[in-house]
Amino acid sequence: MNLKLNPDALVSKLLVADYAALDFVMPGLPLGLVGSWVGQGGCGKSYLALEAALSIAMGRKFGRDTPKRGKVFYFATEDPLNQLGQRVQNILSRWGVASGSPELAFLDANFHLFPLLGEKTDIMEEDDGPVILDQIEALIAGFGDGGDPLRLLVLDTLRRFHTLDENSNGEMARVLGVMERIAVQFKCSVLFIHHVTKNAAANGQAAAQQAARGASVLVDNIRYQANVVNMSEEESAIWSCDGKAKIKDGRKFFVKFAVPKNNYGSPLDDQWFKRDAKTGVLDPVTLVKVEKK
Repeated sequence: MNLKLNPDALVSKLLVADYAALDFVMPGLPLGLVGSWVGQGGCGKSYLALEAALSIAMGRKFGRDTPKRGKVFYFATEDPLNQLGQRVQNILSRWGVASGSPELAFLDANFHLFPLLGEKTDIMEEDDGPVILDQIEALIAGFGDGGDPLRLLVLDTLRRFHTLDENSNGEMARVLGVMERIAVQFKCSVLFIHHVTKNAAANGQAAAQQAARGASVLVDNIRYQANVVNMSEEESAIWSCDGKAKIKDGRKFFVKFAVPKNNYGSPLDDQWFKRDAKTGVLDPVTLVKVEKK
């Protein structure tokens, strides 16, 4: 690290700088920072992240927000291309995007999927500097200067991108440091997909900020965290689609998106999504409390 004076950090400059509006890649996650989505295995976090990534590439409303359109690099390490492709087909079909649709031009230019199952994906390997930085720089250069800028880089899932001790604050701080350098160098946000602890999942605490597995720096040293949580039995007795009938046995199709950590904005309300029984696509849904008799 080479310390040097940053003239933009002088108080006289800070006093007159325009801080009117942060540029958010998604609600709660400003451009240029690292954030996480955490959840138990099989809850739908990767599927939901894929939907969010496609919506950013299109500039299409998703959930509570219409994101600013831009490029997304999605590095997927747990699923083969045929499964990822099927998910993309299912999502775009649900959104009404078919072959020949004008939206495909944005998707081809902005959404870049990298199926890495079975590949070497350790971002901590060094060869005169982390190799991943060189590769991402080459990818960005390959797309040229035209079109929309890079907005988001998704690492799915974190465990596949390092071989260090996940419970070591020191070692996880190093991993976060590499992701932060990616965010700063390429002026994008980095979102890593991560798991919750077994205890948090078993005890109904999967929506809590400290539910994330591993060292505390994975929560404390980032500025945004969202939790993807299956509907609990207790919640299925409270929530309803029409205000009358309890969800009960259908709760396995409902997923809650909660944001327990959001350092750069007002607290965000929980969102509910309903999973399509056939395709697995997660659609936003408005639930209401069951009327008390």
